[in-house]
Amino acid sequence: MKYDHADSKVRFAGLTNNDDVEMTADLLSKYDLNAQPSVSLSQVVQQLPPVEVAQLYVDNPYDEEGEPLPITGTNATINSDTAIELTKERRQNGNVREGGGDSMTYSTHSSGYAAVPHYEFFLPMATAFQNADVRNIAGEFRIYDDGAKVHGDVMFQAPDTQLNLADDSDPLFVGLSVGNSYDGTVSMYAMGFAMDTFCNNSMRNLTEKKSRKHIGEPDEVAEWWDGVLVEITALGDVLGDCIRQAMEIEIDFLEQPYDVEELYELLGLPGYLSRAAATTARNRSPREGGTRTVLNFWTLHSGLTSALTHDFNGSSEVGSLETYSRIARDMLWNPRNVVSDIKTEWERQQRLDGSDDEATVARELATIEQYEMTLDDRKAEFEQFETQMSELLVE
Repeated sequence: MKYDHADSKVRFAGLTNNDDVEMTADLLSKYDLNAQPSVSLSQVVQQLPPVEVAQLYVDNPYDEEGEPLPITGTNATINSDTAIELTKERRQNGNVREGGGDSMTYSTHSSGYAAVPHYEFFLPMATAFQNADVRNIAGEFRIYDDGAKVHGDVMFQAPDTQLNLADDSDPLFVGLSVGNSYDGTVSMYAMGFAMDTFCNNSMRNLTEKKSRKHIGEPDEVAEWWDGVLVEITALGDVLGDCIRQAMEIEIDFLEQPYDVEELYELLGLPGYLSRAAATTARNRSPREGGTRTVLNFWTLHSGLTSALTHDFNGSSEVGSLETYSRIARDMLWNPRNVVSDIKTEWERQQRLDGSDDEATVARELATIEQYEMTLDDRKAEFEQFETQMSELLVE
């Protein structure tokens, strides 16, 4: 995955090391693995970096002999293991290496910040899987900034949880995208996730995030996972219906005043992603029943998820990647709204360009509007999908 600039990635298969579970060939290919993962989900969770909250102090520059003074109303999150190593160094050598405080500290926060260890957030998820006897799972955790941020994919591998659009199609795996942070950049979250194994595409942000801020008591997290597994089962059912709907809705780009690459640009994608998405979409379209000029919305969605999975050059899993992933999601949930957004941006650009050929602009706008009107009779269907997805996971 091009967007991953993680310090490390840990792949897993099975819920515990007692489970006889292997990562499927499709997922092995997705994660570029030549051999089976050697650890389970529970083992990975236990190995994630720890955290503690520490008091902050400040030196008084006008009192060189005075002790550092505590600062109320704020604290720091630190790596417990690194702190222990620094303590041993001081006792053995009489001093602490330069930059020791920086290496130990994840971030500083207001005093209301509750540091929830990755272990305490993800272990209840593993417990929920165990209680539901869900063991045929596999995936990946990505660790950033020495553990300050952790993001992961948990894919359900059982045949009854895979989605096959046709008898000869590559399976889609449904699962969860999860994350937690110690530096305040990411709330604890879970959201719907799927993988299209035809192109090894990550289908991110399929649902809104079910999130919890770092406030309150850390042990309250145990109740946070209740009902998530039931909702993910529903995600698979709704996702299949959405994809089949999107496969029925085609755009003939020979009849539109924009081409495939320009469609992505009109939706706000930068040029390099638009080019990558358009190339993949055009190449895939014949396989999905279209042509290189007549593409359905499932193909357009796949082109974008491919670009985000393999070509995105950002360094974060939040921010612009999330924004672009939501655009891809909207191509499935409500194509009519996507076409409306394209029309609005196309009109805006024509006004900015100041074209003197008003007749041509009017004719091309009418072409877009005519296509938009062909989707009106499915408006209720699209809105139903949007409602269903907006209610999944989010309380």
